[in-house]
Amino acid sequence: MSCIVWNARGLGNPRAFGELRHLVKERKPSLLFLSETRMVEHRSRHWRDLLGFVGHFVVNCQGKSGGLMLLWNQTMSVSVKSFSQGHIDCIVHEDNKVWRFIGFYGNPEASMRKFSWDLLKRLSSIREIKELPWLVGGDFNEICYDSEKKGGRLRANAQMAAIQETMEFCEHRSMHARGEFFTWVGRNQGEIPIFERLDRFLHSEGWCHLYPTVFATNLEFYHLDHRPASARKARNTIRGLMSSHGDFYSDKEVMLEIIIDYFERLFKTDSPSHEYIQWVTECLNPVVDVEMNDSLNMPFSSGEVKKAVFELGPDQAPGPDGMTCLFLKFWRIVGQDVTQAALRILNEGASLEEWNQTVITLIPKVKNPLMVKEFRPISLCNSRYKIIVVALANRMKKMMPIVIDDFKAFVKGRLI
Repeated sequence: MSCIVWNARGLGNPRAFGELRHLVKERKPSLLFLSETRMVEHRSRHWRDLLGFVGHFVVNCQGKSGGLMLLWNQTMSVSVKSFSQGHIDCIVHEDNKVWRFIGFYGNPEASMRKFSWDLLKRLSSIREIKELPWLVGGDFNEICYDSEKKGGRLRANAQMAAIQETMEFCEHRSMHARGEFFTWVGRNQGEIPIFERLDRFLHSEGWCHLYPTVFATNLEFYHLDHRPASARKARNTIRGLMSSHGDFYSDKEVMLEIIIDYFERLFKTDSPSHEYIQWVTECLNPVVDVEMNDSLNMPFSSGEVKKAVFELGPDQAPGPDGMTCLFLKFWRIVGQDVTQAALRILNEGASLEEWNQTVITLIPKVKNPLMVKEFRPISLCNSRYKIIVVALANRMKKMMPIVIDDFKAFVKGRLI
């Protein structure tokens, strides 16, 4: 499930449509609701085909303002129940799930916004579809609290109270959004920017149970004054695990215990005796001579650190510090500090405790995994720690053809 709502401010504008195409290509929504399209039905099929959707519904604009459009792809079936200049109400069938979506556009005139709230209340009272899980998304043209506005005149308390009362009447909850908080930017007569949170998703309790892993994100402005808002299902979420005794659990604390128990048993040592280890090592012929050992133990240089940095992928998943390696590319700014810190660890034995913090992530090996063994653990290390690892690996790999008989088993980029 992936839904995007956006006040596009006129699809007849080539720039606006170009930004929309880019948004759809990048985010691949299964459901897309657009407001202020300033478009009529006979032009919409062309735009639908260009965007790659299979179904659409249009509310014609009035003159040069307004207009709504709902588009969906082949993963869902959509049946429109009602529409107006301020909404499109439909039933969605997707993956054996049925839910209700309302694309909403609040009246831009404050004096007329009461009719928008009355509309939402009427829609929430339709008996035959009232019990379905709800998702409402769009540009509400109103804030709920003073904190949702920055700059300009304060919003009248009565206006904010009206949308709050409507949400309470409809039993809607506002979906917390990641990314930037404000979704609209404008300017007053003094050209001072005004920021407001106008675009949002509301949902019923039932919809949250239907899609418990869905989260909202406020996307980039795409050179327009409204941010698109996206609601999508988180992927690779572990909803439950089967224990070693064959029992299924969905409680997070119990699942954590199952995961820890599995890997503790998997990597537990048999504690071989010192004599046994010595016996094994005595059977091995040393292949690293004194000259090779001296080469490995030479102090690391700043050039080796820089080489390691520039071999790191800039878009790799970050570790606990939240930083990708992209910032390390700004060598002119950070190069000296990064080099000195790395050399203190490599040459002086400084502590790695602050650098060596790792997030362990489980990646599914099969579709719909139920047991821990059906996941592959990967380590998401801090970017700084990766510098140390790559610098050591670069020095050691020169010796690998000598130390290992068949070096062909270790081919760069190959999983073994």
